[in-house]
Amino acid sequence: MKQKTNNQNTRYHVVILAGGIGERFGVMKQFVPLNNLPLFIRTMRIFSRDPNCMITLVIPQEFGRIVDNCLKYHDIKVNVVVG
Repeated sequence: MKQKTNNQNTRYHVVILAGGIGERFGVMKQFVPLNNLPLFIRTMRIFSRDPNCMITLVIPQEFGRIVDNCLKYHDIKVNVVVG
């Protein structure tokens, strides 16, 4: 997974928790498309435009492959924590 490295310009850090299974919602919310983009990609795109922001995405292990593919496809560089 591509990783955005911490540098002296980083002024804030965003942690995105994308580990829910969506029992109440009926589907995994992080992958629901919103204007043709998975919700978690849309969220990360907003923050990734800011060079002062470092992003950490927290996901369960079973989401690893699909998240990795989405990040590569959309060229978004974040730190990913699998847990």
